[in-house]
Amino acid sequence: MKPKYQQVKDYIKDQITSEKLLPGDKVMSETELIQVLDVSRHTVRKALNELSMEQVIETFKGKGSFIKDMSLDKRSHNRQSKVIALVTAFINDTIFPELMNGLEQVLSEEGYSIMLYTTRNRVDSEREILQKIYEMDLAGVIVEPTKSALPNPNGRFYEGLKAKGIPVLFIHAYYHHMDCDYVIVDDVKAAYEACSYLINKGHRKIGGIFKSDDLQGHKRYEGYLNCMIDHGLHINEDHIMWQATEDEHAIFNNKMLLKDFVSRLKGCSALVCYNDEFAIDLMEELEQEALQVPDDISIVAFDNTKLGDNYKVSITSMDHPKAYLGQHAGRQLLRMIEGEKGIQEALEVSIHEKSSVKALQS
Repeated sequence: MKPKYQQVKDYIKDQITSEKLLPGDKVMSETELIQVLDVSRHTVRKALNELSMEQVIETFKGKGSFIKDMSLDKRSHNRQSKVIALVTAFINDTIFPELMNGLEQVLSEEGYSIMLYTTRNRVDSEREILQKIYEMDLAGVIVEPTKSALPNPNGRFYEGLKAKGIPVLFIHAYYHHMDCDYVIVDDVKAAYEACSYLINKGHRKIGGIFKSDDLQGHKRYEGYLNCMIDHGLHINEDHIMWQATEDEHAIFNNKMLLKDFVSRLKGCSALVCYNDEFAIDLMEELEQEALQVPDDISIVAFDNTKLGDNYKVSITSMDHPKAYLGQHAGRQLLRMIEGEKGIQEALEVSIHEKSSVKALQS
């Protein structure tokens, strides 16, 4: 069963589709909707509020709600706007600078400027940003989603932007429950190749560290699982570690938790790590326990960053097309501004061999 407020929304949208309600027509009053649909006033107000955010209706105090002319609203959007909003999770990670440079290069050539916002991977911050940019005259929006593996409460704001005719393009990940345009890395295939690389080096007992609130973390876990299953290898839950954004520093600063995970790695010869940063934090703890990479345990990570290059042991890592992803996302958004729809791409990446993997004898 759909939530009752969704049933109210569907009832009004069905009246629009069947042309029982036309642009400018008045919607039933709250009292009438309560009587006809047998729902509470709170349910009706929630439904009307979301329809207003989605630009389906306009509500005037003391007069009621009226059906909006969607085509007129889209035509009224100022296509002369040359401002793009970029909403990202973090600006201090190792990927963002190159991605931003690539994006800025493509958009500036066409006369666009970028307004930058950061959510710190918090849904409340994302909501505040979306509320702010909803009121702006924008040509388009590029978003790195917040906690992309989890249900997101801000969907109505994205629907509102689209209803205004402002294209929204997601990068790195997207929301499963929304119809999204996106440009991402094929994380499932990348993790499969990372695990296959270790298997080809003779490793059979392979663990992993993945991010729990991030769609990339789930897809990398999926690729790891698929590879282990395809090769008929046992998956040991003791060799798997999950962590959420808020727990990242707590876990890697909590020596007891790290010691517990390291103790669970007994018999494990290799790990697939969510990214280079996770790998370095773990390697430092392994060193405290007199375990060396790659002599005692091998590691393959993701993103191929300078951070991984400059550590004591350079980290074998799946590449991330940082600058190219920014350039490509910029080009795709420009196509969307011109009216193209249904852009959903997953970019393939390759492995960069360095020093963190040891080949085992057969």
